[in-house]
Amino acid sequence: MSQYSDQVPSSDPQAKGQFQPAVNPLPTGVGAFPDDPASYDILSVSIQLPQQVSSGSSSLPPNIAGLLAYLFGWLGGLFFLFIEKNNWEVRFNAMQSVIVSVSYTLFLGFLSGVLFLLQLGVLTMVVSWAYFGYVVYMMVMAYRGRHIKLPVVGGLAERLAITFMR
Repeated sequence: MSQYSDQVPSSDPQAKGQFQPAVNPLPTGVGAFPDDPASYDILSVSIQLPQQVSSGSSSLPPNIAGLLAYLFGWLGGLFFLFIEKNNWEVRFNAMQSVIVSVSYTLFLGFLSGVLFLLQLGVLTMVVSWAYFGYVVYMMVMAYRGRHIKLPVVGGLAERLAITFMR
């Protein structure tokens, strides 16, 4: 190790071959660095997620339960309606999912044949894409914990979710 290990060359052009003390850019002193050497690892990233209350009966976080209720349509909605007894938001999302997905299923089952005969089969495709967009949007909003009340269905879902909680 060189005798000048703690010194750097001088930046003054007149002082050739002279050295000045090195400036330590890192903070020193009490509390400057954590005492835990594992905290110096630059490859590990610690992200603290917001604490979420367990949804109760289903033992899933409410945002995940709401997402799953929309993902699996009326089957997922019915599952969370019967399983979940404590969290009103999960029950609301489940009920809203059931109402919309059953309406969509009935529309496809009964009206698509009539619309096809009337040469309006494109309307069925448009409604199917709209339903797909609704499902994706509601899954994202449920995961974020947002309460989205649809214009007609939302009021009915709130009333039925309260009724079925008794």
